[in-house]
Amino acid sequence: MSMATEAVLFWGYCWAEGCRELITDSDGNAGRAWEVFVLRGRGLVDPWEGVLSEIVAYSIEEAREALDDWEELHLTELEAYESAVEAVQAEFACELGRHCTREWQMPYAAVTASVQRAHRGYPLALASELLVAKSEWGPLLERFVRALGVDTPAGQVPGWWLVSWWSG
Repeated sequence: MSMATEAVLFWGYCWAEGCRELITDSDGNAGRAWEVFVLRGRGLVDPWEGVLSEIVAYSIEEAREALDDWEELHLTELEAYESAVEAVQAEFACELGRHCTREWQMPYAAVTASVQRAHRGYPLALASELLVAKSEWGPLLERFVRALGVDTPAGQVPGWWLVSWWSG
């Protein structure tokens, strides 16, 4: 089994506890994408939603065949949804990430242009001009958090954060 470690530097908000609903699905499993949440609020549902629950009783081979067939039948719908995801990412210019560990994930909201990642064994040199927040970042971030429908962390203003991610 391999282990991944990562340092993430960003300008935004960082939650230490709470708001796990931002990064988990309705069953509490990690992996929820913020784009899905925003698009659902606009009346656009991920075409894959519910498909996997329909085939859980299938054998592995039957499931593969059923998924391939379903994907072929819904290719246009899937491509349109992917285009909508890309459009909403460009619209907000922010991202929702995770920090801490795979077993205990906590969210952060960041302006995409500010995000810098260093992976274990691969140091990242930072130019000092990268560490200057742009005047447009505050309104971008506030709009993003409002679209997610969550409160900002109590007493926190947007700022620079350095967090870690460990999975193993």
